[in-house]
Parts: sequence; structure tokens; C-alpha cells
Amino acid sequence: MFVTLVMVLVDKETGTAEMINAGHTMPMQRFSNRPPRLWSGKTVAPLGLYENIEPVTERLDIPVGGSLVLYSDGVTEAFDAAGEEFGEQQLLSLGGKPRSYEECFLTNIRERLVEYTAGAEQSDDITIMIDQYS
Repeated sequence: MFVTLVMVLVDKETGTAEMINAGHTMPMQRFSNRPPRLWSGKTVAPLGLYENIEPVTERLDIPVGGSLVLYSDGVTEAFDAAGEEFGEQQLLSLGGKPRSYEECFLTNIRERLVEYTAGAEQSDDITIMIDQYS
């Protein structure tokens, strides 16, 4: 048995974040002036797979107007009726909506997932958390 983990400590004054990722999905970074991207920092193995795993702390700056999106693999691994995964690219495309859409970002993801998975059973939990830096 194992568990994935992502732990983030954000300084709300500066937008600086320290993150430990143990096999969890890569967070999405959203920006006010360029397309979103998946975080590309270091991760370690999920907890419980190996003994004596040393966590790696990564630093990340969330720019003003940007956000950090944490999500469970149930988002990107949601299946449609034909068995195709929603995937990271579709999530990234939703992350690139104009800033005026920011307050509805979670609603937009939820609606797209509901549409995408119509006719298919939910295969995993779907969890999303956004840390917006203004």
C-alpha cells in the first residue's frame, strides 16, 4: 500500500511557496500573462513504497495574478464513455481561460468534467484546490 502526497507552504505576502511532492500529480501553475504549465520540480516516490525516503523541498514563486492548482489524479484520469482519459492537456487548456473567468475557474473545470464523463462511472475521487495570489 502507498499514498501520494503534496504539501505546500505559501507565504501569502510574497507568493513564495515551498513544496514537497511524493508521487502526487504535478500542480498546475497559472499566470495572468501567459499559458499555464505543469510544475516541473522534483518529486520523490509515494509514501509507503520504500523505506527511508528523503523528502525534497522545492521552491516556487506564484506571481501576482497567478495561482497554483493542486488536483487529484481523478481529474486527469477521469474517463469518458469510450474509456478515454480527460488528461493533462485538457486540464491545461482550461487553465488558460482569460482572467475575467478566474472566479468561475473551478465551476468551469467541474462542468467540463461532467460533460466529458457523461455516460461513464466515476473511477476515482475528483479533488481540486486553488491557491490564488493577488
